[in-house]
Amino acid sequence: MEKQTSSITIIGMGFCGMMTAVHLIRNAKEPFTLNIINKGYPDCKGPAYSTDNPHLVLNVPSAKMSCIASQPDHFLNWVMEKDNYKALGKELLAITFMPRKLYGEYLADVWKETMDSQERIVDVNMINDSATGVQKISDGYEVSLVNSDSIVTDVIVLATGNESPGEPEILNKEFFNCKEYFPNPWSNEAVRNSDPDSNILIIGNGLTMVDTVIGLVDNGFHGKIFSISPNGFAMLQHRHGGVVYKNLVDELKEPYDLKKIFELFKKHVRLVRQLGISAEPVVDSIRGKSQSIWMNLPLEDKQKFMKYLRHLWGVARHRVPGHVYDRILGLKLDGKLSIIKGRLRDIKKTSEGIKVDYRNRKTLTDESIVVSRVINCTGPFTDISRSKNPLIASMAANGLIKPDPMKLGIDADVSFRVIGIDNQPSEEIYTLGGNLKGLLWESTAVPELRVQAENLANALLEKIGEPEPVE
Repeated sequence: MEKQTSSITIIGMGFCGMMTAVHLIRNAKEPFTLNIINKGYPDCKGPAYSTDNPHLVLNVPSAKMSCIASQPDHFLNWVMEKDNYKALGKELLAITFMPRKLYGEYLADVWKETMDSQERIVDVNMINDSATGVQKISDGYEVSLVNSDSIVTDVIVLATGNESPGEPEILNKEFFNCKEYFPNPWSNEAVRNSDPDSNILIIGNGLTMVDTVIGLVDNGFHGKIFSISPNGFAMLQHRHGGVVYKNLVDELKEPYDLKKIFELFKKHVRLVRQLGISAEPVVDSIRGKSQSIWMNLPLEDKQKFMKYLRHLWGVARHRVPGHVYDRILGLKLDGKLSIIKGRLRDIKKTSEGIKVDYRNRKTLTDESIVVSRVINCTGPFTDISRSKNPLIASMAANGLIKPDPMKLGIDADVSFRVIGIDNQPSEEIYTLGGNLKGLLWESTAVPELRVQAENLANALLEKIGEPEPVE
């Protein structure tokens, strides 16, 4: 008897999982069961949009934040309906950076509208639990859960999002078990209930550090915050909003070569600087081609990029809104935020507090500070072969998934099919979002993720009702 796809299970309900589900539900032509497994963060929001702090804002202007690619003004129109914003005008709102809390409310409204539709033919089964493993069985896949009975499904979508940061290299590994260490910077606990007059150390100096500093201060902390990273203070603000630059993209030609791309980039940065314009428009101009360039670079070039250019690109690419930058700079000038260019050596709990030893890369001396807590903001851990997510670790162990060659995520093809230990793409297990960073590099922001979610949903809908060939 020919078997039809009758059930799809999405694991994770952040932006990627939610928007894949939205397109599946809204565009379905045949009924099927959609299981959605989610635990730890509110449905639709994930860690990115679960905050209740109105001072944490998006890092992308509102005009680019529609969750539906074919309706670019979808978010803006939703914002315009809010009493706090309707009088400001659409053109002004388009270039502003809205609160993440508000964006979370927007996503929740999109989901509610989808679920409340009278035309919905998909049976949606919301499961408030954590998946711990996947096994292939005769009639599909069995997904094990922590507190619920396992479920059987035909297709699985891994929308698991980012993992917590990896443990920094220090001598005293036992410190990671202390209550004063916060391995997940996106949890509310990391910025709350601190000793307001103490010192705090943040490991890392990216966008997550910025959010953490703001979260600490807004929760009443007025002691001193230290941030340590190998590169010190390297942060740019969004400038030149609306400036479009096309000259670099016009010169980019295949086959792509990292050295030639870098030389072209430097050339065009010099050109715009002659006009008093910094590099941001040049960086933004390459955004639409970055995935294509990455996929077509030789592995050796990708490795060189990760070793020599990754940090420089990250600084130029991931910028903060001007008012947020000014706030961080103000904390620095007031002596409440100190950026250390250095490398950690050790962290120990002592009678005086948490003693942090590090090598200062500016003075080339060994130094120490004493703090009351340590927050890890080094960025998501990406090597799934050493994942602390029980589901990912289990699937990697049984060969259903494997790391991509750069160990930046899950190995997959351009159709979102995961590639297992047999090096063959699966017809039943898919992934998207941050898990595709090794394949696409740019796979973290809404403008990319919304397209992935829609494309994946369309591919899955083609499987609904499509009989498998008889062997």
